[in-house]
Amino acid sequence: MACNGNPMDHAIDTALVHAILLGQFEKTKQLIWYGADVSAKNELDQTALQYAVTDMSDIYKTKITPSYIFQHEVYCIHTVNFGALSAKDEDVLFEANALQEYKTDDNAARLSLVQELLSAGADVNNRDHTGCSPIQCAIYTGDLKLVEALIDAGANLDNGNYYGVTALHAAVLCRDAAMVRLLLSRKADLVYNCDSKGNTALHWAGLLNRNNSHAAVVEELLKLPAHMNTKNTQGLSAFHVIIWFADLSMVKRFMELGADITEETNSFVYSVLRFTVCYWREPREPVSQST
Repeated sequence: MACNGNPMDHAIDTALVHAILLGQFEKTKQLIWYGADVSAKNELDQTALQYAVTDMSDIYKTKITPSYIFQHEVYCIHTVNFGALSAKDEDVLFEANALQEYKTDDNAARLSLVQELLSAGADVNNRDHTGCSPIQCAIYTGDLKLVEALIDAGANLDNGNYYGVTALHAAVLCRDAAMVRLLLSRKADLVYNCDSKGNTALHWAGLLNRNNSHAAVVEELLKLPAHMNTKNTQGLSAFHVIIWFADLSMVKRFMELGADITEETNSFVYSVLRFTVCYWREPREPVSQST
């Protein structure tokens, strides 16, 4: 999805990367001061900056995207802030909470290192073998200041990986309303960006929503409601998708903002109204969440 996390498996990395992986940020800075090449890439086209903006302690490979978005196995950074699946998978939530005690990252130290790399000429828009740039990796940390630093350094918020997934899609996946708000405050038309299946971030919010788990994210996206009737490659608008799992209050919110209930899909030739009759699902009991 965003970043392939474990370089030790199949990449020969620089001394900078190894120091970052060990959490030795001050030593990493010293290497930079002594002239280490901050633009050097490993065989996956990843630079030190991409590791510096990533919480490397909680990485694992998993299928994290619902099958109705992609059929591909994708890679993602998993942090304790990663809550997109917690509303529908108790095991995922338990694992995320269990990782909390091992999380030792110092956000301030990481931000200082990132600023050092950027000052030394690190490419803020370097794309790795998956098409991901540092901004997409940084989203999963949940660190607003870190993401702001990358944006201020010229990060391309429109960049999509090889599946077309942007930083805004990633923020939705992480159920991070504050991150969504930050990204849209910097570039409002991000709401129109689509993945390779034509899904906007609002589509994703609808697809991931369980028991209003993404209500805050949806509300942020609906502050720019003009895109709510954008159709994906199946002809589904975000409103079609919301019908599947949202409660009535969210459906009403879409209608208040002008969602078109007469829109038909390409694949099924169903209007939203008929789609509702055929596909409405009863809300499930909410999954309890511990903090």
